[in-house]
Amino acid sequence: MNNEVEKAIEKFKEVKNLLKAFSARDEAIKFLANETKLSIQECSDAYDIIMKIED
Repeated sequence: MNNEVEKAIEKFKEVKNLLKAFSARDEAIKFLANETKLSIQECSDAYDIIMKIED
């Protein structure tokens, strides 16, 4: 696999572990929105994708 793709997947895994620390999905999404300045919908979509990445 491309080295850059591997690096990106590893970063997503790090983010996934960070998001797992939140007690609720909504809290994690609000955190993402606050940190990225993206919309709640965009962060919700990103959350769903990130959480599907296998460890």
